[in-house]
Amino acid sequence: MNNYAIILAGGVGSRFWPLSRELEPKQFLDVCLGRPMIEETLRRIAKLIKKRNIYVSTNKRFFDLFTIGWFFVY
Repeated sequence: MNNYAIILAGGVGSRFWPLSRELEPKQFLDVCLGRPMIEETLRRIAKLIKKRNIYVSTNKRFFDLFTIGWFFVY
């Protein structure tokens, strides 16, 4: 059986203010483990689901943060 994951990471984290800002939303913040929250999420889910079956849905304005690939070392 092929399992898939869709990670929703498109919000600006307004309820997480003042830590999150419009240009640095919650999912890109290092809150406690030394890596952005989105990276921690990807690391955890990659233990359960094949990497090629993991999708991240984000806002158009954050696309460059994902394509740079600075956290895809999981």
